Amino acid sequence: MSDYEVLTSKDTPKWTDYLSLLPIEQQDVYFTPEYYKLYEVNGDGSARCFVFRKDGDIALYPFLINRINDLGYDLDDEYYDIQGAYGYNGVVSSTNDTNFVDSFYEAFSNYVNKQHIVCEFVRFHPLLQNVGFSCKHLEAVYDRKTVCLDLNIGYNHVWEALYSSNNRNMLRKASKSDLECVVTTLTDSILVFQEIYTKTMERVAASEDYFFSQKYFQGFASRLEDNSYMVLCFSEQGVEAASLFMIYGMYAHYHLSGRYSSCKHNFVTNMMLDKAVKFALESGCMTMHLGGGRSAASDDSLFKFKQNFSSETRDFYIGKKVHDKQLFDHVVSQWRVKHPLSATKYGHMLQGYRKLDG
Repeated sequence: MSDYEVLTSKDTPKWTDYLSLLPIEQQDVYFTPEYYKLYEVNGDGSARCFVFRKDGDIALYPFLINRINDLGYDLDDEYYDIQGAYGYNGVVSSTNDTNFVDSFYEAFSNYVNKQHIVCEFVRFHPLLQNVGFSCKHLEAVYDRKTVCLDLNIGYNHVWEALYSSNNRNMLRKASKSDLECVVTTLTDSILVFQEIYTKTMERVAASEDYFFSQKYFQGFASRLEDNSYMVLCFSEQGVEAASLFMIYGMYAHYHLSGRYSSCKHNFVTNMMLDKAVKFALESGCMTMHLGGGRSAASDDSLFKFKQNFSSETRDFYIGKKVHDKQLFDHVVSQWRVKHPLSATKYGHMLQGYRKLDG
């Protein structure tokens, strides 16, 4: 016997209870209702969680749903698209049994058709490796490597076996500087972080996807207070840099980071990450995920920097599926006519039609 239900952010207790039924290695902050509520408040879509149960097994698929009609295209009915929240997403489940997976996607296809969902985009979780659940039912595309640290070996072995000699030298140099790193709660320092992070994104001319509203940061402090921590790095002049981390069950994640332009110390990020690793260890985490680079290139500077903390990597995949090709092609053709500049720049993206000229 199988059945499904679709939850919203108002169903937080039930959503949380269902997540707790999964094996511990399939539970992470990216699949919680609190995390999805952040992006709902940020204006990124309406949070949903598709829950499927069959013969004692369960699967959860959280996503954000958005109305395509709001983009100004000429359509004959209400149509939508879906994608996961910023970070990692996809289906988390208690089993990868083929019959269960096929039954899940039969039920999900039924839901998609009823809701007039045109297409979906997924960023699979590198640590959970949940691409395996979905790879036969959508197009799974390898994107890049990400870096992670095995914390089970303890800090001394992390230092000796995982940290590069260059990283150890940088940290020794940092220990002799006037900088100090502290772990703090978001409640105490979220506004400071927002300022540092936003100024950093402006300075590096980051795309709009990397900017977040004040509501987002305030929501992070209130909704994820128990599943996040911040590392502040300061000197006698005040705060120089800050990094935001998430923590949930077995996993810790490097989430967002920034530094003031006045901070000239090239080892400040090394200091913050080292402090974060120690805190994750003390909190009982088994793995710390640092993410990947700015691009898929093996010589990407950010990726190479993160490899100073560990040479262990995981494969990151994205997923794409067009559920209604006729409507999808109709939208894309209008996009190319109405917004030719954006279509040229973002034509490679599945949901590029959301990028509008001007």
